[in-house]
Amino acid sequence: MEAVKKVYLKNYCNFSGRASRSEFWWAFLAQYALSMIFSFFLYILMIIVMVVTDTVSDSDPMAMVGAMMIVFIPMLIFALALFLPMLGVTVRRLHDTGRSGWYYLISLIPIVGFILYYWLALPSDMCENEYGPVPNVEPQPWDNFTTPMPPTQF
Repeated sequence: MEAVKKVYLKNYCNFSGRASRSEFWWAFLAQYALSMIFSFFLYILMIIVMVVTDTVSDSDPMAMVGAMMIVFIPMLIFALALFLPMLGVTVRRLHDTGRSGWYYLISLIPIVGFILYYWLALPSDMCENEYGPVPNVEPQPWDNFTTPMPPTQF
């Protein structure tokens, strides 16, 4: 739940930095589940409207289009609202594997675009890269130690 809150509330349109593998996949799963639930209720609403207005037995195509718009318009708004945070976490996840966010455009190429999912499933670079520090790793007290430690006496 923390990863989903981080993606959709804290980093809504953040394209800089890095996102851990778990952060990306939990956000992906949450968006998929929300989309399925939302579309289920909208399709039920469309069926109710079609039955109540007797659109099913009519052969009027405009009545069918009107009933389908009940589903299409809210789904479009929902998809557009969730597009930017998912794009942001995908770019940050690519940064976490040491790749530029522009690699996201590979997903537009048929068949070859599936390589993007492979990159998103790769483990994080375990060292700081050009996009920032390793995500979800708490700093240790010795990370900021600048003076040399005294030699040990045996």
